[in-house]
Amino acid sequence: MKTSDNNFQNDQNTASFNEKDFFSKVRETLGKVPFMKEVVAMYFCMIDSDTPLKVKGMILGALIYFISPIDAIPDVFAFIGYTDDAAVISAVLGVVAMHILPKHHKQAEEWLMIEQEQEEVGL
Repeated sequence: MKTSDNNFQNDQNTASFNEKDFFSKVRETLGKVPFMKEVVAMYFCMIDSDTPLKVKGMILGALIYFISPIDAIPDVFAFIGYTDDAAVISAVLGVVAMHILPKHHKQAEEWLMIEQEQEEVGL
């Protein structure tokens, strides 16, 4: 499965976004927060070459906030630590939802299923 778009990856606007950090954070928070499918679908929307640049920028900002160790409420606090992340993701999702297509949701589901299978086998 393709997880990057070279045109977008090489864009100077993505300088603060690290794909490895993003997927590491997603893996770390799987099962802890209920909005992981949406976060991963947003990622696939962001790397889709058909997604408008303005939408990519909004998603990029939300995902950078999500992976940032500097939060309004630190993530180390069990459930409350992710409320600020959820608020940012939810706000951006409300604006860009029509650009997150069924194919992005499918890609997210497939990626999450693979992750879950790998976790069960201990990889």
